[in-house]
Amino acid sequence: MTAITAAKSNFQALRARVDIPRIATWLIDFTVVFTLLASLSLCAFQVIGYECTPSQIVITAALITLIISICAKKWWIAPSILIVLSLVIFVLYLRYDDFSILADYWKGFIGWCISGMPELYPYSENNSVYLVEALLMLPLGIFLYAFVRKFFSFTALFLPCAVLIVLLYYYSIESYHTVILLMLMSLGGALPRVMNRSLKYHNGDKNKSVPRHYAQMIAVPLAVVCAFTSVMIVPKNDGVWRSDFINTAIRDLTDAYNYYTGNYSDIDFSITVAGLKPLGTRLGGNIKLNNRKLMSATTDVPVLLKSSVYDTYTGNSWVDTEQNGRFRFDSFIWRTRKNKAFSLDLPAGSGEVKKLYDKMSRELKVELYATVKKDLTYMSFGSVSDIVRPKRVDAAPIYFNSQGELFTGDLELIEDGYTVTARFLDRNLDGFDENMAKLEEMLKNRGDRAYEDIALIYTTLPETLPQSVRDLTLSLTDGIESPYQKAKAIEDWLKENCTYTTEPGDPPEDRDFVDYFLETKEGYCVYYASAMTVMARSAGLPARYVLGYGMKEDNSIYNMYSNRWLTAVSTAHAWCEVYLKGIGWVTFDPLGFDTSPFPEEERVSAPVVHTPDPDNYAGDIPEEEITDEPPLSESDLINLTSNDNSQNELMLKLLIIAASVIVAFILLYLLYRYIFNRYFRNYDLERVKKKFSDNSSVADFYYSDIIKQLEFFGVDMKDGETVLSYCEKADRFVRIGTYTMKMAGEIIMRSRYGNIAPTDDELRRIFFLHDSLESQMLENMGKSKYFWQRAVFSSSSL
Repeated sequence: MTAITAAKSNFQALRARVDIPRIATWLIDFTVVFTLLASLSLCAFQVIGYECTPSQIVITAALITLIISICAKKWWIAPSILIVLSLVIFVLYLRYDDFSILADYWKGFIGWCISGMPELYPYSENNSVYLVEALLMLPLGIFLYAFVRKFFSFTALFLPCAVLIVLLYYYSIESYHTVILLMLMSLGGALPRVMNRSLKYHNGDKNKSVPRHYAQMIAVPLAVVCAFTSVMIVPKNDGVWRSDFINTAIRDLTDAYNYYTGNYSDIDFSITVAGLKPLGTRLGGNIKLNNRKLMSATTDVPVLLKSSVYDTYTGNSWVDTEQNGRFRFDSFIWRTRKNKAFSLDLPAGSGEVKKLYDKMSRELKVELYATVKKDLTYMSFGSVSDIVRPKRVDAAPIYFNSQGELFTGDLELIEDGYTVTARFLDRNLDGFDENMAKLEEMLKNRGDRAYEDIALIYTTLPETLPQSVRDLTLSLTDGIESPYQKAKAIEDWLKENCTYTTEPGDPPEDRDFVDYFLETKEGYCVYYASAMTVMARSAGLPARYVLGYGMKEDNSIYNMYSNRWLTAVSTAHAWCEVYLKGIGWVTFDPLGFDTSPFPEEERVSAPVVHTPDPDNYAGDIPEEEITDEPPLSESDLINLTSNDNSQNELMLKLLIIAASVIVAFILLYLLYRYIFNRYFRNYDLERVKKKFSDNSSVADFYYSDIIKQLEFFGVDMKDGETVLSYCEKADRFVRIGTYTMKMAGEIIMRSRYGNIAPTDDELRRIFFLHDSLESQMLENMGKSKYFWQRAVFSSSSL
């Protein structure tokens, strides 16, 4: 019991030393500041077109607010930080002699910021973008911190938030719901402070309660915001939520539940329509291709468009056996899975590694337009970072799976087109093989968190695989340590020793497909890709079998002014992708794809799809229709709508400017009222008595300021003039009523020279004298002149 009692005593002593109310107040103010800073910054960045994620802005805002609050704790903290930074710069100056290296770096950094922060080494690779965000948010953070902690006004906080919320909703700014949530957190965190201020202002007696109407006046603004938000997100008559944020959140949670419970349906897309599987599920057989057009593409460089990926080889077919899942491409919660599926976090390094990787790869935008209703899904290539398509109310969300396949809820007609942005390793670039050798050496000892899982899936082979396949692979790769060179050796052998034909005949049902191909050495892309994948796995390399389409150059009249390419049934293709540790998936195509145009006798006009009116549509969309006009490209669509967009942008800017002017006037007015009222409160008797330890100091404070007040009336204290003579002169020039300067002078004389402290009643007399003079000054000078000469530019000794 003694130990327990001692522990309780120690805890109570510790609790007594910790100022819990003060800490709680700081936490609330911190929350209000950083949420308001995050919401305003997110809006501002999106209005100017800067791409950023809400989580990124929230974290930066929290860090900036924390730094500002630490610096505001003591006056010497901020100068100390500046001194330390100066010392660091000085040390760097000594390190780099003439300072030219650092000067060039910061000069380049400023130029990089002005140019819009493009992909530029090293600034886009060393998290410089976060520094730019912090520098832009810092002044706003300082202002908001000073406003909340020192000059707080709920009206000044609520009105700009309300105006901004209306503008964001009207123009459908991205991250709209995140901004609303952050602003509601700010307003909610500020309400207790308003209530506390009302309680202190309206009654000093703690037993009395604040009048109900004051509490209601405080709650009404937040209620209005909540009601406004509810109207925007509640379900429509059809049961669908008005808020896209809620709809996508529900969809993501459903997908997550279905994935972890195994209760989901995947889209099993296949290019069987192209005739690459004449034997059904079995590989091989004679094929006959046609040039029915499927898609048009606008791109600077032709690429292989991936549609399907398979993980398991059975001996005569390719199938999927893994639970690949389905995840919404734009979902925040699946970002880690997207990075893994598309290798967006590779290569595993920075600096020189990233610089070398950029020399070996291209970042490419490909605009794709489908020309048929069925048999297509969303195509991709490389490491996909973005997919953009025109906004449609009825557009199904785009999903991806762990294999990097893209699809929607069904095999819909991709009638509006879409643009895929991705980076891929281009093996056609000069010096690629030499650079790959350097890259492998640099990444040899680096980790790759995804490699083990990928190797477990994509190195499996059937037990029935003939030993001859393994022996041939071993003979080709023996003595080669580089995984890339191993794969290249297999690719080169297939390219040099096998012959392309569309009529290889049917493979025997009792023979392994790859083993049979390596014996006959005749076949088309399915044969080459299957052999490449199986042999790469036999060499211990993670490899997968990929189906998709190649591109043929469009040299028709429609391609006169753009880099336009076509895909057709005949451009269906199969290839292999090998995963290199720390680098990602690399394409190996032993057959290669011929991108030359279609022969003249087989060329037809590019087909387009006529999109039906959804309000009057009651039938199937025609599968294909020939016309003399090419499909509109994305640039054409932009030109057609440029006038409307420019008008909308102009209207948005005008509304923003108008709202900014209104908010600025409101803030200036509130600042004016605050300074005005605060100045009067600074001279409140109870407030002044708390600042000084004795009544004599309080009397001296009021007397000193009374002399300043009299100077505004032209009554100055001359050199050598005594207190009493000055007070008698003041009483002749200024009529103050029953409270005279002589009375105040006598109190000061007794206090200064007789050590007789003024009584509380005498202090009240001096206070009423000061207050009467202040009121007379305000009446004579007017509010504006009084505000500037007395409240702003006249220094207070308090």
